[in-house]
Amino acid sequence: MVRLRSGRPILRKVMRLLRRDGALTIRDIEDDVLTEKEHLWASRKPSKRALQLAFYTGEVTISERTGMLKTYELMTRHFGWDKPPKPASASGDHRLSARPRTARAGASSASTRSVISMRRARRRYGA
Repeated sequence: MVRLRSGRPILRKVMRLLRRDGALTIRDIEDDVLTEKEHLWASRKPSKRALQLAFYTGEVTISERTGMLKTYELMTRHFGWDKPPKPASASGDHRLSARPRTARAGASSASTRSVISMRRARRRYGA
């Protein structure tokens, strides 16, 4: 889990509300100063960005969703952890590591040969 830098006042405010009041939605934060949208789908509330940042860094989780309205909760409170579990790479389980694959899943040698012959034909005939 990545620790958030608390230097951002909006992020500090959102995390303080989560710790004090429990799970919340973007509609629960009423004192935001609305900003201009960067694109049509953006939220005008700065707290929405702070909640998303906290979600992407692993501090909060989405505990409920009703339509498009998400309810955010502290990760440790939602899962009941005293401390968060170790990441998969730190636990010694290397089967989940990203390794390059040499062949496509389900690709037969015949299909591989046809791809190679197509490449040769393109080089030969300039296609």
